[in-house]
Amino acid sequence: MTPTRLARTSPLTADGAGPMTSPPSSPPRSDPTDPARLRSSVCSQRPTPPEDLAARQQPGSPDRREVRPVRRTVVAPNERSPHVHDHGDAPGPVRTDRPRPVGPPPPGPGAAVSVTAALPVPPEPVRRSLAPDLARGAVLLFIAMANVVAWLYGREIGAGYRPLEGSRLDHGVDLLVSLLVDHRSYPLFAMLFGYGIWQMTRSAERRGVRYSQTRRTLLRRNGWLVVLGLLHAASLFAGDILLSYGATGLIALLLVRRSTRTLIIWVGASLVATALLYTAVAVSTPATMAVEAPSSYLTQAAVSASSHVMSLVFELPVMLAPVLIGVLVGRWGLLDRPWEHTRVLVRTAVLATTVSVLGGAPFALVVAGVLDPAPAARVVAEVSHFVTGTAGGAGYLAAFALVAAALHGRPRTGAVRALGAVGQRSLTCYLLQSVLFFALMSVWGLGLGAQLATAAAYGLAVAVWGLTVLVAVLLDRAGRRGPAEVLLRRLTYGRTPA
Repeated sequence: MTPTRLARTSPLTADGAGPMTSPPSSPPRSDPTDPARLRSSVCSQRPTPPEDLAARQQPGSPDRREVRPVRRTVVAPNERSPHVHDHGDAPGPVRTDRPRPVGPPPPGPGAAVSVTAALPVPPEPVRRSLAPDLARGAVLLFIAMANVVAWLYGREIGAGYRPLEGSRLDHGVDLLVSLLVDHRSYPLFAMLFGYGIWQMTRSAERRGVRYSQTRRTLLRRNGWLVVLGLLHAASLFAGDILLSYGATGLIALLLVRRSTRTLIIWVGASLVATALLYTAVAVSTPATMAVEAPSSYLTQAAVSASSHVMSLVFELPVMLAPVLIGVLVGRWGLLDRPWEHTRVLVRTAVLATTVSVLGGAPFALVVAGVLDPAPAARVVAEVSHFVTGTAGGAGYLAAFALVAAALHGRPRTGAVRALGAVGQRSLTCYLLQSVLFFALMSVWGLGLGAQLATAAAYGLAVAVWGLTVLVAVLLDRAGRRGPAEVLLRRLTYGRTPA
């Protein structure tokens, strides 16, 4: 028989109207994926004469060869798999108008087929944003330096809870810590807390979780933070912040999905309420007071817990503004993609830090004993120091975001990885600070709170923070979360997290 060669076809004409064939004189072809056409198109490069083929097929012929069907590959346009098999009926090599698939041949009948290769490959886990972890790790140093003076007792204290007696070194360090740390570290931590609320809400939405379920989860989480804060205040440190953050988080859940304009209005109202409340506190607080060592642990625990609960009336509006600022920061992506917002971050860092320093400098000079203003001027300086602390927290947050932007794409090693390890275990490190301060400073421990001056106390705070960094790095190398984070996760989600 005479073999028939097929003309090559191109998918479409130049204008997309239909198939175009070569040579032009060839008659129009049918659909190239039609099985009937494909079967008729099978041909041999070296055709065998019919008489020779018949002789070879006779039984007992010495030149008998088995004629097997040749497996051909047909790829339909809309088929997902490239291996759809058809069998021709001619011996020898087979040519088709489509190229053979590249790769190993498909398995034959009865062969084991792996189904895992057809399953979608799960995406790699998203890497944590560096900026929030850097900020959390560093702010815990500020918190340690701000909290250590609250452990001093057995002496008379003045402005900023600093002892009236002290050397020039003590007063100089008091000036710097009051200007750069006091009432600046807690707003920064509150902004990171609000950012965390936004991140949890957005992550749940991406997974298709209803907001009602997410809200119940966050209600449980913030409720357990309130409980942990109450236990922390009663057992270790009266200046606990967990209770305030947990309670503020419960209010923030009512606003987290509101418009940006609404959140900005709430931030402004919260700052005004903060100024009014702190003015009342500053007016009613004496300039100096004597702090004595507590006599009974149980009495001190009861007083700390009750006073901490009553102070929520004052702390809720104070904390609401920075928490909502953190929600806005998360909504704008300033910490997730800081390299895309460097201009805004630079302006924020410069402007907010300037406001913080100018607003806090007068009271910092009072704390250091450089200024001794009249009572009214003292109240104005103290309120200005406190209110501008929110600007200081925003300036620090922008600065850490800029550092993360500069480190974008680089491996996280050395100090960067260490700070990130602390940031990922911030709750554990915060509580560990209280445990160490209790053992070193309290009257039931070594009693250093009655002996150390402020400069030495700040040095001890740096050492305590350094020890928490070491613990966090060891946990990070072991691939383990902090125990406090594990506990809060169990309380929030149960034994098997959702």
